[in-house]
Parts: sequence; structure tokens; C-alpha cells
Amino acid sequence: MWVGTRHFAFVRIAVVYVVVIWLASLLSPWLLSRPGFGGRAHWLRLGVNYVNRNFYQQVLFFVLPIYYASATAGSVNMVFVGLLAMSALVSTLDLVYDRHLSTNRDLVAAFFALNLFACLTAAVPIVWRVSPSLALRISVSLSFVGFSSFYLGRRVGGDAKPWIGMLAVVLVLALVITYGQRLIPPVPMRLLSAAFGDRVTRQTLEMSERFARLPVGWSGTLDAVTAIDAPMGLAESVRHRWQIDGATVRTTSPHRVNGGRKEGFRLWTALPLESAPAGARISVDVETDNGQLIGRASIGVER
Repeated sequence: MWVGTRHFAFVRIAVVYVVVIWLASLLSPWLLSRPGFGGRAHWLRLGVNYVNRNFYQQVLFFVLPIYYASATAGSVNMVFVGLLAMSALVSTLDLVYDRHLSTNRDLVAAFFALNLFACLTAAVPIVWRVSPSLALRISVSLSFVGFSSFYLGRRVGGDAKPWIGMLAVVLVLALVITYGQRLIPPVPMRLLSAAFGDRVTRQTLEMSERFARLPVGWSGTLDAVTAIDAPMGLAESVRHRWQIDGATVRTTSPHRVNGGRKEGFRLWTALPLESAPAGARISVDVETDNGQLIGRASIGVER
């Protein structure tokens, strides 16, 4: 977890671990069906479970702080971080994993697909410099392949019809791509800083005056400057969504962000106000063009 907060590039190793889990889990049933294996089947299961548990732990506890850094406190994308934390906890419980999860191929398929999705969604933007929105689609597609390899594998030659379950998974993944982007933190992007003020110099994006709070009835143009952290080579379209007490009042056009700046990519937009309502909360959501929330900043109006 310490490495995961400081050296994102090691996520390449996490991808290798997931591939090993995939191969070990798929090959072990084939080995168990070979003639003459006999009493060694028990030891093979223990060995495969031991390797898979440890690799799951290393993958999940590595990517967990990466997702946490990109998540926004109080937003829906913290739900996905909590789901990853639960998966990491399950991977440390030997009895639960060995006696319940690993013996049920449907649970194995779902558990593997979830963790493959989490690993790829973090790895693809970092390693291959793909935007988080495109990485999400790539990860969903490969996760479906991983799920299918387990879910259909035990039914080959059987009478069961797995198509209902497969259709349900397809629908869930389609909903994630279409409507569920806000549930997934846009790793490895994150909000470094945000400031509200007045009279921004366009060339330097410096504010002549910064506001901590707004007086009741304040009128004018409220400026917001946000700094977005992204690794070098990563490009994504980002926008501001202005809200007053949770109601959207303005959504800006997307701007192309190019990563690599130490101080972050700074984005400036403004909201005209005729009269700041007493006790209101004015916030700016920094989000990707497909709706993934990078961060949120807010300023209050005095009562």
C-alpha cells in the first residue's frame, strides 16, 4: 500500500499477477481431470489457492490506495473503493476463500472479473497512457472475457444453459459503461487544489483576490481555478459542473488536459451570480467528459 501511493508504474507487476491467477485457475481443473493424479489433487488445490490468495492480496492492496487517491470523499465513487476494500479483506480470510469462494465457480468468476476490472482500469492509463474513459471500456471488455472463461468453463458438455447469467452480466457491464462512470474513480487523475476568487489573470491563471466565504447577496462573476494531477502522456477531456445546493446551474465545455505538469493542469471557469443566497453551498465538480468525478471544491455563503 505504501508503494501504491508513490510508485504507480509498479502496477505492471499487478497485471502479471492477475494473468498468473487466471492461468492457474483455468489449468488446475484440467490437471485434476488427468488420469493418475489421485491423492495429489488435494495438494494441488491447496497450492493453487495459496498462490491465488497471495496474488489477490498483493494486487488489491496495491491498487486500493491508487483508487482512494482519485476518489472524492462523500461521492458515489467511494462505493467502488469500499467494494475493493471488501475484496481485499476476503482475500486475507483463508477459510472463507478456500472453503466457500474457491469451491464455487460462479463466485470465482465474479471475484476474478471484479479484480481484473480494478487492476486494468488502474493499469491501462498508467502504463499505456490511455485516457480513463477509454480505459474503462477496455477494462469492461476484458473483464467480460475473464468472467466468461470461468463461468462457461464448468458448463462445457453439460445440460445447464448459462445464457441467462451471461445476459445479466452483459446488461450490468453495459449499464456501467453507459450510466455508471461516476461510480468509478478516474485513476490515476486526481484534484490537487482548487480556489475561488475574483479577477483571474488569463495568462497566468492567478487570482487577485481569493474567497474563503461569500457574503449574503454578493453579486459578480465567481471564478474557480482547479489543478488536476495526471501522469505524463495521459490526455483527457475535463469540464467543470457548477452547482448551488446540489442543483446544476452550469456545465462548461470540455477542455483537453495533458498530464505531466508537476503543479497540475490548471482549469479556470466562472459563474455569474446576481445575488448569492444566504446559507447556500456553491460547488464545482471537476469531471471527465464521460462523467467520472475527479474532485469537488465548494464555497459557502454566509447566513
